[in-house]
Amino acid sequence: METTATIMETTAIMETTAIIIAGIIAGILHIILFFKIWIITNNIKRIKEKVLKWDNSYDKVRIAYYKGDMQAAHNLLNEALIKRLITFKGKRQYRNVENIINAYEPVYRKMGFEIPQNVLKLKEDSTDILTQE
Repeated sequence: METTATIMETTAIMETTAIIIAGIIAGILHIILFFKIWIITNNIKRIKEKVLKWDNSYDKVRIAYYKGDMQAAHNLLNEALIKRLITFKGKRQYRNVENIINAYEPVYRKMGFEIPQNVLKLKEDSTDILTQE
């Protein structure tokens, strides 16, 4: 039969072992967290760079329009529409090509321009190369 002292020693050793194991696990988790935060920081830097490089196409259209350079405004508006059509996949505000074109129609009308016929054809045939993966 074990004595009370032996039982207490065994319990103390088990508690110490449990504390050491918990400390090692906590240390490993802290190291993992450190690297995850480091990776997130790098991702934020990349996002910031993309945002700063991103040009607002509507602003360029407005500048050309208010300068009276209607040809440049029309070209820039066409370019903005086409860029949006190319990159629409995955965007929540537009479900399909037709919605993108419909969103741009009032801008074209207000500025006195017409949407290019090739772009309007995309409303009828959404299997165009712009929408394929």
